[in-house]
Amino acid sequence: YLFATINFGNSPFTFLWNTGEISQQITPLQNDTYWVVVSDVNGCESDTAFFDVTFIPSAISESQIADFSVYPNPSRNVFNVTFMSEISQDLEFRVINVFGEVIYTEILEKLVGEYKNQINLKNHPKAIYFFEIETERGVINKKLILQ
Repeated sequence: YLFATINFGNSPFTFLWNTGEISQQITPLQNDTYWVVVSDVNGCESDTAFFDVTFIPSAISESQIADFSVYPNPSRNVFNVTFMSEISQDLEFRVINVFGEVIYTEILEKLVGEYKNQINLKNHPKAIYFFEIETERGVINKKLILQ
């Protein structure tokens, strides 16, 4: 969610987001730029605060990816990744740990058709990881559990 912080004026405060919402916090539903103006009881207005949201995963259909599967999940070391790219597109795969560190990356250029690969995480600690596919149209995420 996005939260407007107040560092001026006298309460009560009013909030106006570019979405039309008037609460202090909002929950964005899509990647976009959001802004808010805060006014105090005397009519003084804040500077406009802008928030760039880029963390919301796209729907698989928007990314032209079909039959996306990661198995077995959970796994002891190897994850099989399969999907179908419905159009020719550039893709980047990443496996990210819970600290946000990229532990595996692969770049594919102009991929169209079926993709199959195995990702071996046997040299990494047993934990939860995130598999991310970034396409030209968005990002797809899956949670991986390494036992």
